[in-house]
Amino acid sequence: PMPIMEPEKSQKAPPPPFCCPVCCQLLTDPTALPTGHVYCRACLRFDAAAETVECPVTRTRVNSKHVRPLHLY
Repeated sequence: PMPIMEPEKSQKAPPPPFCCPVCCQLLTDPTALPTGHVYCRACLRFDAAAETVECPVTRTRVNSKHVRPLHLY
């Protein structure tokens, strides 16, 4: 039989489903972007002058009106 390979220690485990990928904490005021990513509202950088927000994962700029609160309970 082949030995079981252990993952390298440098590999990161995927974040738990209710953790923000920016701050790595439990989601606070979860906010969904059209890109399909969810963040804490405070972790998003809103550009008030341009009325846009940038997705931290894809760097896509989306209009602020398309940012939606996500109710998990």
